[in-house]
Amino acid sequence: SEADSRIVGAETDDRVGYALASVGDLNEDGYGDLFIGAWGDDTNGSFAGAAWIVHGPMDADVDLAEEGIVFYGEKAGDNAGTAVSSAGDINDDGWIDLLIGAPNYDPGGAISTGAVYVLHGPHTEELELDRADAFLMGEATADYAGQRVEGAGDLDGDGIDDLIIAAWGNDTGGSAAGAVYLVNGPVLGEKLLADA
Repeated sequence: SEADSRIVGAETDDRVGYALASVGDLNEDGYGDLFIGAWGDDTNGSFAGAAWIVHGPMDADVDLAEEGIVFYGEKAGDNAGTAVSSAGDINDDGWIDLLIGAPNYDPGGAISTGAVYVLHGPHTEELELDRADAFLMGEATADYAGQRVEGAGDLDGDGIDDLIIAAWGNDTGGSAAGAVYLVNGPVLGEKLLADA
């Protein structure tokens, strides 16, 4: 109650703050910015999810119903915003890119395959995630790909940042043995994690 700033969710059951990340200075104004997940957001259907950029400086309370740049999940039940992260610069254009995990994404016929959305910078306006710059989809039913996402730096030494994606339900090594995928940059368009 005595915090220097408080960021509050836009609607009942949004679950703002379930995931959050410090993502550097996205708008190059000299202040660090935050990326905040809200897997319970219902704008595009029950629990479609969303994620907000909140720009610094943060010297007063922020109401996400009125401030911030928001990215809305595609459809009901996706839980977009369960995980959020900076991706570094995975298309080598000089801007910070962002990752949003949606572990309950269903491609049709499969349940909770999961997916990760890639948003290339600069980030200046609200966006529906079906317009994301890149889309990475899990391998199989109940993989829950995108439960965690992280920018990984340049792991292959080509000068372009890479990313890692967790899928705790993956069965390749046994029932729910889990898996972590490395995806080398540049990351563009649609990609199956089976091809990571």
